[in-house]
Amino acid sequence: MAIGENDIVHENNMEISEECSDSPNERFISVLDEVELRVEGLRQQALAVEKEKESLLQTLHCLQQNPELYKVTHDEREEINITAERLICRCLTVDVSVTIPRTPAQEQALQQCQQMIRELEIQVREKCKRSTEIVQTYMNACLSEPKGPVDQKFQSVVIGCTVDDQKQVRKKLCEWSRVLATMKSEESNNVEGAHNLGVNGEVYNTD
Repeated sequence: MAIGENDIVHENNMEISEECSDSPNERFISVLDEVELRVEGLRQQALAVEKEKESLLQTLHCLQQNPELYKVTHDEREEINITAERLICRCLTVDVSVTIPRTPAQEQALQQCQQMIRELEIQVREKCKRSTEIVQTYMNACLSEPKGPVDQKFQSVVIGCTVDDQKQVRKKLCEWSRVLATMKSEESNNVEGAHNLGVNGEVYNTD
């Protein structure tokens, strides 16, 4: 007796059903859990692509505004700008968007948070003396167990944001904290180097 293709498919399905002791509901939940992990992975990959796009565009714009560009010949500068513009156009063809569902209250909280972040960014760029202290109090506001003073106003705003927005804010503050620490270290090294220089720019003999 010949066995048809439908019979084989049916037989395989029966074997799978017999091997799996979970109930249909448990199997559905298992599939959903797996898909949820893959969805989160997809979102993270998309965010990484979005960040890389911003980084590339920033690099190209900085290159076009670099004063060193005027040290090359006119023809060389023109060729560099043409290439940069071509790369910018190519980069802009990559369109990745990851949206975060928010309630009206969360949207309002995010706008307030972004405004405070922008004000802080100005202080960081202008090398304000209190910028390091403010960044730290903002970071403490994002932690469940802060290790120092907390900016209560910023904390009340951040709490109203979504979990994803809170993560992005915390990540941004961590980046600024590292930048400020590097700047402080470089300034310290410069001061130390200046103390070791003589009046005529010669290094004192400390022997």
